[in-house]
Amino acid sequence: MTLPNAHKALVDRVKLEEYLLSFEHPQGRGKALFFARFGYWRSNWEALRDAFLAQAATADAVELPANGFGRKFAVEGPLATPSGRTPIVRAIWFLPEGGEAPTFATAFPGKEDRR
Repeated sequence: MTLPNAHKALVDRVKLEEYLLSFEHPQGRGKALFFARFGYWRSNWEALRDAFLAQAATADAVELPANGFGRKFAVEGPLATPSGRTPIVRAIWFLPEGGEAPTFATAFPGKEDRR
């Protein structure tokens, strides 16, 4: 199964620019280093957003235990990148109770890319 309502999925610009692509963020800097290896920077955050949306629409989604905020999903698979390489990335999405649009929460290297 793919992410429910993937066609309505939302990725917050701040989540990408100030967390995943930030070398200054205490928890995000390691992720920023990972994504920079594949050509993602703050200046092209839209490309990363689009890659996550494409991944959500095509890769398998696994429902994880709920956390009280709604349904939680992990989408793991190849992610298109500016470098042309396709690392395995695991993205976490939430589908709020009563909501229709899944929202992007975070991402990290997938099992095959944790070297």
